[in-house]
Amino acid sequence: MNNTRFDTECISFFQKQMHEWPAVNQRFTALQQQCKTKNLSVNECRISVQYNPARVQSAKAKTDKASIRQRPCFLCEANRPAEQTSLPILEGYQLLVNPFPILPVHFTIVSTRHRPQEILREFTAYQTLLDKLSGFIVFYNGPKCGASAPDHLHFQAGSRGYVPIEADWKSVYESNLKVSSHGIFLLRQFPVPVFVIRTHRDNNATPIFRNLYQALNTDKANGEEPMLNLLGWQEENGEQIILVFPRKKHRPDAYFYEDDRQISISPGAIDMGGLLIAINEQDYQKVTASTASHILKEVGITLEQADEIWQQIHNSSQELPSAEPEIQVGILSDPTISFLLKEPYLFHDEPVSGKQTVSCQDNRLLWNGKLYDQIELTPEGEGCFSLPEVTIGIQFHWQKKEEQTFKGGIRLLCHQDKVVFINKVKVETYLSSVICSEMNSECPYEFLKASAIISRSWVLSQILQKNEKRSSTGICGYSKEQEIIRWYEQSDHKLFDVCADDHCQRYQGIGRIKSGKSLQAVTETQGEVLLFDGEICDARFSKCCGGMTEEYAYCWEDRKIPYLISHSDSIPSTRGQLSSETAAEQWIKETPSCFCNTQDATLLKQILNHYDQSTQDFFRWKVTYTQSEISRLLKEKMQVDFGTVLDIVPIERGPGGHISRLKIIGSLCTRIVGKELEIRKMLSQSHLYSSAFIVEKGENKDGAPQHFTLYGAGWGHGVGMCQIGAAVMGKKGYDYRQILAHYYPHAIIKKLY
Repeated sequence: MNNTRFDTECISFFQKQMHEWPAVNQRFTALQQQCKTKNLSVNECRISVQYNPARVQSAKAKTDKASIRQRPCFLCEANRPAEQTSLPILEGYQLLVNPFPILPVHFTIVSTRHRPQEILREFTAYQTLLDKLSGFIVFYNGPKCGASAPDHLHFQAGSRGYVPIEADWKSVYESNLKVSSHGIFLLRQFPVPVFVIRTHRDNNATPIFRNLYQALNTDKANGEEPMLNLLGWQEENGEQIILVFPRKKHRPDAYFYEDDRQISISPGAIDMGGLLIAINEQDYQKVTASTASHILKEVGITLEQADEIWQQIHNSSQELPSAEPEIQVGILSDPTISFLLKEPYLFHDEPVSGKQTVSCQDNRLLWNGKLYDQIELTPEGEGCFSLPEVTIGIQFHWQKKEEQTFKGGIRLLCHQDKVVFINKVKVETYLSSVICSEMNSECPYEFLKASAIISRSWVLSQILQKNEKRSSTGICGYSKEQEIIRWYEQSDHKLFDVCADDHCQRYQGIGRIKSGKSLQAVTETQGEVLLFDGEICDARFSKCCGGMTEEYAYCWEDRKIPYLISHSDSIPSTRGQLSSETAAEQWIKETPSCFCNTQDATLLKQILNHYDQSTQDFFRWKVTYTQSEISRLLKEKMQVDFGTVLDIVPIERGPGGHISRLKIIGSLCTRIVGKELEIRKMLSQSHLYSSAFIVEKGENKDGAPQHFTLYGAGWGHGVGMCQIGAAVMGKKGYDYRQILAHYYPHAIIKKLY
């Protein structure tokens, strides 16, 4: 069923604008009465050419960075003509009439916030627009692919039946699609290769698009979006056809000629779809079938390049494990490590037992008077060993050392003058410890089962995606003079798969397993993982969301993950809408009814391990710093002398209320810091409970606040499963499938082995 009600509303808005905005009404009238169109045949495909002098401003727009900086943004509300009004269309976007039309009805859909043109993070919004504007085509021009305002995120929409590839889709192109590879088709019969995503309005196709996006993004180092255009529409049955036109060039050579070969055609999505826009009649007359074909082929990619991309997409899919994998866990790294073998092990088929000491010497391992490049100890049976001093809670307020006992094999390496101790262990054995290291084994049983599945999903996802990680250090983002934006991922560990501390998942040995319940939870869910679009979910979780989970992009990379969205910790849940300071303040100052808002001391004791139980009042909390304390803390943490701290101002929040960008204003300098964990690190000796806080300033003295009080909500980043909320759900009688469906919407549970 098409969204005809909103289509009708859009047409009414369009007609109202025609009445109120005479200058633009004249352009639309001229488009209908004066513009010429001719059809050409290019390799049996219909290509149209439109003579449209009104488009000169867009076709001749200078889109280099210097030109963009020098002109006001014409899409920002403050700079629009007084006659140009807007219609709200979805959260964060407004519908405008395009003042320089190509189509009989032509809209621009603009972000309410001035931010660069980018499609990956907004692909879900694009799909929503296809549904809301189901009577129109909806298209996107990349920053260097026809967008005359690359500095302001926007889409466009217009009348159907005028762009040849859409008008001729069912009669010419639909039957010629190359067989799908992971939800993506390839159309080879058009003058340029076109990738096609066929989906339904109820399916989030972001993961499918991301696969294509990553295959197109051959130069990841520069951080720029790959060159592409999108053009799509929605059929009456809800099917969405999304065409992706990869590009290798912004404008054809003919655009820049200064002789009679010059043709002012600057292709965007409409041109790539077969409707070339000529801004003067001379150019219109010049364009022949051969010229049109040459322009499209010059800016588009070749069939050979398309086939390479197609193969890359096909090869990049995850090969899901069909048997229990073995993983390598980095336990600790020290110049000298002692450990006790509690069961017999073998080294080069020779038995080894008892206490062992290994140290680094000349970048090699010194053990029993001999030097080795690496040491691998294989258990004769299941294996058991202990380490007397393992650091846990590294850089957190509960950091300490303790003795831990593990099962499995041992691998030792020398790296940067330290011995690296690695445990080789089966996934299910690893998980038995993890779910008891992350929470108490006396937790509600359905919660333990849910925890086993998300821990299994997370670790397998990290291993399978290891080669896709963008950072070899785990630290991502950028640092500029005025802005420091960082987030922290699981490193692409070169020596092992995952580490044993909070940085990855707490893995603190078999000593954490206090009851048979946790073992049974792992055994009963053996091999079960969360899947989304055929991939194992990156199942994030935190201790307490404070009543509202957060969206992935506000804590890590700027991309939407459909199963890591913001919603209330209640059933039925509502989508997070706490991005504004007013909404965030109201929410933080109240105590909403939700799963993780519990005073059940017995349950909390079950959920939290002994060192976590020192943390109190985490659902709503308060921290106060004097002027001298905050100045000293920021100087120590950021290595920046702010002088007197004048203000601390949140400038971007996620829909779950967590601050992702925070401005710190001092008498000597001002800095912006993000994302959430970096903010938490800067404003505490260890970590703030969360970045979901508001700031209240104390009395002024000599023009400066004498103290700052942070009122906050929750414990952790808030993304994915809220552990305390999930435990409460388990106690209330929800089973593990219901718990996972609540915290990971759109994901499914599948048994792999």
